[in-house]
Parts: sequence; structure tokens; C-alpha cells
Amino acid sequence: MRKSILAAGIFALGLALLFAARNDSLFSFFSLSGSAPDIYTASTPSSTDSSLYTDGSSAEENENTTDSLESQEVLGTLPEHLQIVQEERALVEEPIASAPPPARLPAHTLYEIAAERVVNLFCELPGDEVAIATGVLIHSKGYILTNAHVADAAEAHSCLIRRGSPARNFAVAERVFLPPEFSSLSHTRENLAQDVAIWKIK
Repeated sequence: MRKSILAAGIFALGLALLFAARNDSLFSFFSLSGSAPDIYTASTPSSTDSSLYTDGSSAEENENTTDSLESQEVLGTLPEHLQIVQEERALVEEPIASAPPPARLPAHTLYEIAAERVVNLFCELPGDEVAIATGVLIHSKGYILTNAHVADAAEAHSCLIRRGSPARNFAVAERVFLPPEFSSLSHTRENLAQDVAIWKIK
């Protein structure tokens, strides 16, 4: 009986030692290999990664549709966005200072300037008559602007120029321009539009 128990104990101890030795060998093998074997898991494609959708459209077509909808939303809000940007820019920009208006000349100054350029023309007519007209000096070289009917009626090519108050003899001027189609006897609008003449101081 004792021998049977002793034999059974020795057999059990041998199995335990053998099992422990095998576990150590497996542990050493995996340690030398560097890492434990990789475990792969099979995954099923998600609904967003599939190339076809339930309605038969492709992923690319679906993305294009999404981009189109987003573009429409952006275009729909673009005018409002531009209006906001313009309002902000109007608030940020500083108003440009306008140039001050030129100083107004007093009335007496204007009168003095005009008086220096206003002259009187005295033109002799046949029968010891004199035609009197008013002209304006328009150029520093002595050009005088007056009415053509005065020059035409005078039938003269030169007139005495007087200036100042009281008037004094200033110079003698000759007629240098008279519209060829003008007539002092015609009162049409076309004829009156040509009622100008130019004289020049000699």
C-alpha cells in the first residue's frame, strides 16, 4: 500500500516538473523571437468606405453632390456677407477731407478787375458821325472783343480806344475779324449768333 502511494506521488511530481519545464521552454522561445505573434482581426468595410451606396450611386458622385449643396449654401449667403464686409469697411475708412473752397473775392475787387479790361471804342462814320461801342480786352497782346454790328455799322477799319473813368484816350485799334456772313440788317437767330468782332490795338 505504501509503495503504491509513493509511486503515485513520484509520478505526479514528475508530471508537474515536466509541465513546468515545457512552459519555461515556450516562454524562452517567445522571448528570443522578440515579440508575441501578431493577432489579426478581420474588419468589415464601413458604410462610408463602400464604393457603392444602396441607391446605386458611387462615393465620388455622392461627394460631388455634397460639394454642390455646400456651394449653393455659400452662394446663397454671399451677398449678405459682402454687405456686412462693405458696411464694416465703410466704418473703418476715414472720410477724405475735402479741399476748402476758394476764398470769394469782394464785389469791389471784381469791379476793379473788370474795369481794367473794359474799353470804349469810338469809330468815325461818314458825315462826321461817331459810332460808340464797348469792348473787353481778352488778351495781353491787345485783342478786344466787341459786337459785330458796331464794326459793321462803323464801316471803318480803325477806332479810337478809350479807357478809365473818366475815359481817356488809350490806343488805336484795327478790326481783324468780322464774320463774313454777318449782316447788321438781319435779325435771324443764326445771324445774331455771329454778332462778334475782334479788334487789335496797333
